[in-house]
Formats: sequence, structure tokens, C-alpha cells
Amino acid sequence: MTQWRKLLSVAVLSVSVLGAEAQQAEPTQSVSVELGGVMYAYEYPAAKYMTLIARAGLQAQYASTFYNTIFYDKPTWSLGLYPVISLESRFYYNLAKRYAAGKMTYKNSGGFVAINIQYRIMALYQREVMSNSYLIATPYWGFRR
Repeated sequence: MTQWRKLLSVAVLSVSVLGAEAQQAEPTQSVSVELGGVMYAYEYPAAKYMTLIARAGLQAQYASTFYNTIFYDKPTWSLGLYPVISLESRFYYNLAKRYAAGKMTYKNSGGFVAINIQYRIMALYQREVMSNSYLIATPYWGFRR
């Protein structure tokens, strides 16, 4: 657990140090209805081409184990509803290039690399599932249009 705290501290510190530059990324807000839940997100510019995104919401988990059908009459399944909070740092690597080329950069429309640190809290509802809290860090690449 202390390794996760160190990772989170380093990520937040590195983003806050870069915040002294002029801002080119824009703040945005969104609500997303996903297949397994609902999330609210707020994206805040932390540097010229970097933003921090804070998310909070609910996510559902469904799992089915068909292996047990060999030994039992029916498959087992589990269902859970979890509150989730996350912090994500995004670096938009081509906003200036897109703007110079006359392409749309409204609401941070461009390519980015990011790291998402997500914490899933104990289940609000559970059926046949062990409810554990966990922290996960996910690096990824994406684009917004």
C-alpha cells in the first residue's frame, strides 16, 4: 500500500510543478453513462498541455463461472455495485500542432497519453461476491475528437 501512496504522490507532485506554465488546455465537465455505471468527470488544466481529471461515480460488476456447471446443476454468478473515485493526468502531445494546422482543438480535441489511478471502494450492493477495495494504476494512450 505504501508503494501506491508513493506513486500517487509523485504523479500529483510532478503535475503540480508543471502548472506554472501558461495554460492552453481547457477545463471540461462530463457525465458518462457507461454499460456498467455512471461517472461524473471534471478536467482541469494543470499546465500548458496537461490536465488533471477527477472522476467519481458508480460501477457495476457482473461475473459468471461456467466451470461449476461440470460439478453442479447450474452456473454460479456474482453481481456488485461499487463507488469509484479516480485521478487521471493527461498530456496532450499535439494540441499546438493541430491548432497551427487549423484543426479543431475545442475542449482539448487531440491525442494524449495518460495515467489513471482508480480506487474502488467496498460494494454498496453485492450478491455472491467478495467485496474488496483496491487501487489500480493504468497508463494508456488515446485521442479526443
